[in-house]
Amino acid sequence: MTQVKKRTTSAVFKLCLIAVLVGLVIVPLVNMLAVLRLQDITTVFSGTKLWSALGNTVLLTLAATVIVLLIAYGLAFSMQRTGIRFKSVFSLILILPMLIPSISHGMGLIILFGNNGLITRLLGLKIGIYGPLGIILGSVMYAFPVAFIMLNDVLRYEDLSVYQAAEVLGISKKQQFWRITLPYIRRPLIATAFSTFSLIATDYGVPLMIGGTTKTVARLMYDEVIGQLQFGRGCVYGIILLIPAILAFITDVLNKDRAGMSFVKRDDIEQGTRLKNTVAYVICVLVAVVALLPIVAFLLLAFAENYPTDMTLTLDNVI
Repeated sequence: MTQVKKRTTSAVFKLCLIAVLVGLVIVPLVNMLAVLRLQDITTVFSGTKLWSALGNTVLLTLAATVIVLLIAYGLAFSMQRTGIRFKSVFSLILILPMLIPSISHGMGLIILFGNNGLITRLLGLKIGIYGPLGIILGSVMYAFPVAFIMLNDVLRYEDLSVYQAAEVLGISKKQQFWRITLPYIRRPLIATAFSTFSLIATDYGVPLMIGGTTKTVARLMYDEVIGQLQFGRGCVYGIILLIPAILAFITDVLNKDRAGMSFVKRDDIEQGTRLKNTVAYVICVLVAVVALLPIVAFLLLAFAENYPTDMTLTLDNVI
């Protein structure tokens, strides 16, 4: 009787998942394809806007993805391979940007580093944040928490006995990285890279806020649908933006087989050398400060009388 109930519950759960999949994925996709016309496809692919935006999307997304992976791995390494304190606090701060819409990251960069930005006026800088630089910075701030969570989870369950054996055999740290660490994280790193690339390439919030005259495919889609009500052309851009997501999904499926990898729940915590811990503190504090800056800027402007001319604190905006 208990087994019958379990089977019934499992069948109901699967039906609910299928219904959610159909309602949230398949139905919107079918509706998008329903308004697609051959004329829209011809117009989009025969123009120059698509190819320029596609080149910008690929180049800027690749640059942001590389930076995100470096930052995420440095943070994950600091969390799992060093003896720094306050790891739970750092982890909480580092995932906060994931909870903020991407368009808010772009707005935060404008508030901080725009022509009348707080830091720009305070230090007298002229960074030129509008354009490719702003898109890369905003995309990195938006995407690195996801990559950090994925890589941090991978390093958390790595068997450290292999490294202990390597130390006994006299294998250098550099060789340990190339022969042990890199083969271990290769598949998760590829999956993280594709997921990050897809997340950045399909985002329109950052390019819309701080992209200036630099167009991406996602921003073109926004302009066509919201700005010009050209839903057919918007569907063409939407289909193009599905390609990175499909590639990320296929990569994740192909990387499911990790039978050769050693996942062990670790109870030991590496203390690390003083130099390693110092570098880890610098990385974590620096990234945490950068992650909190847009949030602090929003809070400050919420109580500013009239940004940027009058920064007197007031409750009028809240009221």
